[in-house]
Amino acid sequence: MSLVCASMVFGNQSDDAGAMLLDALNINTMTATFSQVVRNIETSKEVSVSSGRMSFAKPNLLKWAYDEPINQIFIKKNQIIYMFDKDLLQLSKLNQSSSKKTPFDFMTLDYRDLKTFYTIEKLNISDTVSGLSLKPKNEISDHYQVIIVLKDKLIHQIEIFYRIGRVIEINFEKVKVNLTFSKNEFDLDLPSNIAIEEIK
Repeated sequence: MSLVCASMVFGNQSDDAGAMLLDALNINTMTATFSQVVRNIETSKEVSVSSGRMSFAKPNLLKWAYDEPINQIFIKKNQIIYMFDKDLLQLSKLNQSSSKKTPFDFMTLDYRDLKTFYTIEKLNISDTVSGLSLKPKNEISDHYQVIIVLKDKLIHQIEIFYRIGRVIEINFEKVKVNLTFSKNEFDLDLPSNIAIEEIK
């Protein structure tokens, strides 16, 4: 379900959006399975389809693990992002600039920080589904909008619109929140002697 045609709600939308955002952020941990589709924004043609599992723990842990068709894991700890390709046995490490946020950072940011980096508006989707539009204030960001769909105050879908003409649609299932993770949930199970490529 694409939300490109969802309309903005005016009037007290700022207060409504703030309340909805506080509800969405009122979780400390989350895990879910996901399906992801990348499309061309202009033609709506599918570019790729993938699936996997994600988890996060506030304030600074995020894991995005792809199972099909690729076998890759992305883990973010504080400002460090690790990318491990299980098939190619390649590990990369990126030090993220504190001034450049990824579209997924909203999951672990608190309300004040999120308001610092994004302009937030409520979307009119349906009577049973609520939505938020997040637009980065940094004009050099690689994406220009994130749409979050909430059901029962839980994240149900995300759409990320990139300036290169691509949109990523991610749907979540089997969502669980405020659970306790094992101590190694955000660790990589790596083969011995694997080299790390530093990405500047």
